[in-house]
Amino acid sequence: MVKLRYVLLWGFLAVFLVLYAGIYGVEKAKVQALRARVERQVEEMVRLKREIARLRRELELYSTREGVEREARRSLFMVYPGEEIYVIECPKEEESLLPGGGSRKSEGRR
Repeated sequence: MVKLRYVLLWGFLAVFLVLYAGIYGVEKAKVQALRARVERQVEEMVRLKREIARLRRELELYSTREGVEREARRSLFMVYPGEEIYVIECPKEEESLLPGGGSRKSEGRR
C-alpha cells in the first residue's frame, strides 16, 4: 500500500504547481498589459514630439515680419493700401476637384 507521506508529498507538490501556474498566468497578463501601455505611451510621445517640432517651425515663421504678414493676409484678408483682394468660390459640382475635396477660398492681388 502507498505510504501516507508519499500521498501528502505529491498532494502538496500538486497544490504548489497549481498555485504557481495561476500566479504565473496573472503576472504574465500584467506584463502584457504594461507592455501595451508602454507602447501607447511611446506612440503618444512620438506624436507630441512631432507636434512640438511643427509648432516650433510655426513659431519661427511667425517670429519674422514675413510670417506675420503672410498670416494677416491669409486669415484676416489684410492688404496694403491700393491692393485689392479677389475671392474665388467654386460651384458645388467643382468642389471635388480641389485638394482635400472641400471648398476653399482663394485670394489674389494685383
